[in-house]
Amino acid sequence: MNFQQLLQQRDALLRQARLANTAYAYRRLDEFAGRIARARLHGAVTLRPGDPLDNLP
Repeated sequence: MNFQQLLQQRDALLRQARLANTAYAYRRLDEFAGRIARARLHGAVTLRPGDPLDNLP
């Protein structure tokens, strides 16, 4: 595929990438919702990134 073809398909590729990202985010949030429900948490829950240094041996 050459550069000109990529430019012509740009909008479709961007749409596909956004859809894939939305689907991934939905799945991850659904997993978090399941974990929150299993933990029987109530009220507002704040999701924050973990500390990468916590995973070191």
